Amino acid sequence: MRSRASALVILLHCLFGLAAPALAQAPAETPAAKRPVIALALSGGGARGIAHVGVLKVLEELRIPIDLIVATSAGAGTGGLYAMGYRAQEIEQLFLTTDFGAGFEDQPPRAEQSFRRKQDQRAYMIQFDVGFNDGRLQLPRGLVQGQRLLLLLNELTRALPAMDFDNLPIRYRALATDLITGEEVALSQGHLARAMHASMAIPGVFEPVELEGRLLVDGGIANNLPISLARELGADVVIAVDISAPMRSDDQLESVLDVMDQLTNILTRRNVDTQIATLGEDDILIRPELSAYSSAAFEALPEILAIGEEAARAQAEDLARYSLTPEEYEAYQSKLKPVWQENMVIDRILIDNHSHISDEFIRSHVRQRIGRPLNLKTLDEDVRRIHGLGYFGKVSYFINQTPNGNELVINAREKSWGPNYLRFGLNIEENFDGESNYNIATNYTFTALNRLGAEWVNHLAIGSEPLVYTEFYQPLSFQSSYYVTARASYRRLIVNDYDDGKTTAQYRVNRYSGSLGFGKEFSNFGRAEFRVETGRGDTEVQVGPDDLDGGDFKIGEYQFDLSYDTLDNLNFPSRGVYANLNYAMSRPAAGADKVYDRLNSSLTLAFGIRRYTVSLRANTSLLLRRDGGVENAARLGGFLNLSGYNQNELTGEDAALVSVVAYRRFGRTMPYYLGASYEMGNVWLVENHFSDVNPIHAGSLFVGIDSFVGPIILAFGYAGQNNTSLYLNIGQTF
Repeated sequence: MRSRASALVILLHCLFGLAAPALAQAPAETPAAKRPVIALALSGGGARGIAHVGVLKVLEELRIPIDLIVATSAGAGTGGLYAMGYRAQEIEQLFLTTDFGAGFEDQPPRAEQSFRRKQDQRAYMIQFDVGFNDGRLQLPRGLVQGQRLLLLLNELTRALPAMDFDNLPIRYRALATDLITGEEVALSQGHLARAMHASMAIPGVFEPVELEGRLLVDGGIANNLPISLARELGADVVIAVDISAPMRSDDQLESVLDVMDQLTNILTRRNVDTQIATLGEDDILIRPELSAYSSAAFEALPEILAIGEEAARAQAEDLARYSLTPEEYEAYQSKLKPVWQENMVIDRILIDNHSHISDEFIRSHVRQRIGRPLNLKTLDEDVRRIHGLGYFGKVSYFINQTPNGNELVINAREKSWGPNYLRFGLNIEENFDGESNYNIATNYTFTALNRLGAEWVNHLAIGSEPLVYTEFYQPLSFQSSYYVTARASYRRLIVNDYDDGKTTAQYRVNRYSGSLGFGKEFSNFGRAEFRVETGRGDTEVQVGPDDLDGGDFKIGEYQFDLSYDTLDNLNFPSRGVYANLNYAMSRPAAGADKVYDRLNSSLTLAFGIRRYTVSLRANTSLLLRRDGGVENAARLGGFLNLSGYNQNELTGEDAALVSVVAYRRFGRTMPYYLGASYEMGNVWLVENHFSDVNPIHAGSLFVGIDSFVGPIILAFGYAGQNNTSLYLNIGQTF
């Protein structure tokens, strides 16, 4: 529930205190002997990093040649792109049209998740899993693994093959920190995107990056403004650009985000001041005034860029000492040819697999063909979908140029806390009128049990309606399109009869069953499954007159289930469709003691325009033969389920409900929603004709947030003067 909320806020804020998206590479040209070697040293500073672009624009206007770029974190991004052949105006356009926030999320968008992972969300909603392996709990090595950030960097660097950074148009170094020794590490070769990634991997926020046998984290910890490195590499003149944040005063520390940002400042400020103290009279320090902008101020990129440009112009007189004539500068620029290759043909595909899943399984999801030009758009989609299967902490791609041609490497790394995971869920439904339901759930899933990606899922929920569930899921091919499944479960349901809002009878239904199924998944949007379910159960009268009877029943059903899901968000979708059709036939041949057919269907259509969404919904439950029993009762009542009534207040053999839900989103990082609904439906007995059923009209007003535990919604429901209710719902219904 990319809901993802408070953890993401802290992540973005921290991350941008030291890091920001980046790129870099280019063939070096030794400057003419008649002029000094000029190095550009760029500091980290998150969203403030776009100020570097403003500085570059002025340097180009003044015809200042750059022979070397040394950079950290956010600076490594801007500097890397410039070194590989982009010009300042091109970088400006890239940065202003790139969604950097998306680069700092790990959870794939629902559109990229496998259908099975989408279904997981309907069972347990806290979007954080904990490893449980060899009898001990394991946590990730960072709040974010860097999956989407690395893909973003690959896109910006155009998947530049591994190379010596001295061979870029402008010599380049990205600075990182060795997590084991604390030493600064100047990355001088390899894949540009990976070097940038390492330079901005804030420890505790990002998982450390493994490069050259080291565990690397954000370079700002060791040296956030690497002037000394420029000297070591032969610079005569250093133009240093410091965009790091000033220390906050006591009255400016108003929130946990402010404290986290201050921690970043403490880690970097001292080494920045030490580096600045080494500048000589021939060097130039440019310090844009950015105290009003946080490291996560992506909404203010144009303003920050303008401030960087203004700060460089203020130093124009000093910078002019190093200006070239128009003819000299044209000759200099003519040598800065971009190093990326258009229509690169792939001669070999290698799977660099660090997981329990087979190479063939991963390769089967890659559509790139050998002997054909690299299709970055298709490759990016494939890598995202492999990651969306849920088995891997990070999936990326790289290009190597070998004597045998261009080699595409798909790098897949299992979650460091896997392959077995614990997840948790919470569901609370309260109407402040004596009716409440609660359930707490845990899920323990074993993944990658064999080369085809088998899973064993175990689910336990305790509370108002307990559930024990286990499932073994076995794909039948590397594409995992066809599968077989075996399930067993126990579930207890409470079925109430109401009169004028008061409970007149209550049944407790215990259901024990097992099933075998065969199915097919259609890409990541649909599934068809046939299964046979058998078991037994009993019905107990908890409340009601003495003449009410319970009893035992036998289960034996042939079921066909068809599902389609393209919703972009399970709780507050802005676009997409969800549809489910389940047809069950209860027959003695399958072990049943009753004969009936049951049809359940559900449909949601979501349409969004900017911040506004309208969702159309329809649900039906029809018993096509009479012998269903209490255990097959259809239930309505509760928020968005005939709002105004108690939870599951209305029971019958058949039910139908249609509704229109409209809401508006407010905020970005932690959005909340204001909305309203109109609902119409009812329940009835099989002997009643649908045309004789009087529909109930209901509606609601609500405010909600999409939190890390699931939706949290406060609502008022109205279904007539005698049926009003206030609801507090937390989490998803299991």
